[in-house]
Amino acid sequence: FVSYVSIHQMIGGQQAVAVTNQNITRLDAVLARTVDAENAQRGFVTTGNEQYLEPLNAAFSDVEDAIQSLMKVTEDNPDQRRNLDRLAPMVSTRFKEINAVIALRKRSGLDAAVASLKIQGAVRGRDGIGPLVAKMREEELRVLGERTRAMTNTGSTALRVILGGSIFALILALFALQPLR
Repeated sequence: FVSYVSIHQMIGGQQAVAVTNQNITRLDAVLARTVDAENAQRGFVTTGNEQYLEPLNAAFSDVEDAIQSLMKVTEDNPDQRRNLDRLAPMVSTRFKEINAVIALRKRSGLDAAVASLKIQGAVRGRDGIGPLVAKMREEELRVLGERTRAMTNTGSTALRVILGGSIFALILALFALQPLR
């Protein structure tokens, strides 16, 4: 019974580790795809070539999906939820800024768009999306470490219980066979 419970806990721990790894991947996607959107914006502003805008919509969709997924899985972590509640509007604002500069480039030309670009803060800026994502990622890594340690301890306990139970069963079998001699 103890072995069964330990293995069941280990499986639960493994699933929790997988969820934490997915959260880290989602956070990385938020940052990377927002940077991709900035790069698309700069490419379009510089060249006026509409091909640079193709990755922009995909980036926005990917970021939106990642944030929605993170919203679902962070319900049990108030700190991460508060950070996510700060991150979502920052990302939304950043994409609105990106689209505004693109519209300005289309409407008013290169010089106006470049001037607008100069006053925008980059994603990796000191108070931007990057530092907040990094903070959230660090928290996920801390949780990952805790969950991994707990899973390892549970596995070690299960191994000891199974090994001890097997030895005990062998000793009982030897005692049970004594009268048959």
